[in-house]
Amino acid sequence: MIVELLPLVKVAAPRPFQVIRISDVSGVSGTGVIAEGTEWSDGSCSVRWLGADPCTQNWETGIKSFLKIHGHGGMTYIQFLDDSTTRVIFPDSFQHPRLARVLVRAEH
Repeated sequence: MIVELLPLVKVAAPRPFQVIRISDVSGVSGTGVIAEGTEWSDGSCSVRWLGADPCTQNWETGIKSFLKIHGHGGMTYIQFLDDSTTRVIFPDSFQHPRLARVLVRAEH
């Protein structure tokens, strides 16, 4: 596993992703794929929560802000649909937010 810090950047085109939770601390959302989303070309993102009480949220400040609140200490991560080898996580989410994305890439 390789961990690297990358700055937030604008993307060339919208990128769809899934929100995946490893462990559900609150007992509300469950585990596995709990939401779907899109990172927009301006860096903002939209998230559609799945489950019994679906809703849609827009995060003007992007994935970093979304995971700062919903990352649950690294137990929730973003998996882009166009890149199955990279997970976007915040290991210290909410309690100690970082100013960059943490990307975990599987070594081949």
